[in-house]
Amino acid sequence: MVTDTTTPVAAVAVKDAGLEDLTSFRRWSHFLPRGKSEKLDNSAVYVRSRSTGNPKFFEEQRKRLQDLMHDFHVFESVGFDANQAWKVQQVVMDAQWIAIGFMCDRQMRKAVLLCEDSLKVIDLYSRKCEGFLFFRALVSMNLGAVHSKFLPKVPPNTVDLPAEVQTALQYLQGTTELKKLIDDPQAGVGIKERLIIGACHAQLCMLYLHVEQYFEAERNGTEAIEIFEELIWKVSSDKDDVLDQAATLVAAYSNMAVCCVRQAHHDKGLSWYTKATEVVTEHIPRGDHYDPLLDSLEDQIEHTKMLKQYSKK
Repeated sequence: MVTDTTTPVAAVAVKDAGLEDLTSFRRWSHFLPRGKSEKLDNSAVYVRSRSTGNPKFFEEQRKRLQDLMHDFHVFESVGFDANQAWKVQQVVMDAQWIAIGFMCDRQMRKAVLLCEDSLKVIDLYSRKCEGFLFFRALVSMNLGAVHSKFLPKVPPNTVDLPAEVQTALQYLQGTTELKKLIDDPQAGVGIKERLIIGACHAQLCMLYLHVEQYFEAERNGTEAIEIFEELIWKVSSDKDDVLDQAATLVAAYSNMAVCCVRQAHHDKGLSWYTKATEVVTEHIPRGDHYDPLLDSLEDQIEHTKMLKQYSKK
């Protein structure tokens, strides 16, 4: 479960300290499951380029996190302030961008290690500083997403899922447990955390599609859509965020369509694709970085229509 297990003593709050809000939507929308996009491709290009120019790029990023773990004990003796807590959150957020870049470049080990180190940092600083619940949820989701990206092929009707699948499930399902705290005002589970929960359900939908457990895929896909439809437009009113908000919905609808099509429910699948297309028509123009998502959507719709046609013969 992704809750803070310790109550901060004289906890330092970052809020209202005059510092940039690192939890603003544009800071983490990149990590939501949104299908194909040039942004994801650029993440891989970035880490590949940086690693080529600096062979120690990955080690230096890990060292930034490890230095924070060392510094914790220093600050523990002299005291924390809001600036230090904010710096920790900034380094953790930077590490997530780089980790996802390594994931997109198919360098699983490096992505996992950066996320694991980030969780260790969060575990330490959440003892003394408030405001780390969101970052814990985000990093746990990213760890689940990274492990989900590199799953082995699983034969149909497999009862005991491979360790790789179990690890991904552990991080994703553990994060969804946060929804049990939504009604607790002291827990701090707000719109942003709830969207992370929705994103974990979307990742679980794709994971269960991979292992061909369609009931679980559809159940998690439904939960993701319910959360996204309720909250995705509330998390930000900035027009620059509309593309990412819309793409999150499009990807969720498309996942549900795939669930239906895999079970030969072609009409139901096409109805989900229709919902996705309606969002695209209203919010995602051609010529932007989501062209790969739109291309994929069009291909999926045509493929489903063909399957429906041949199923009647």
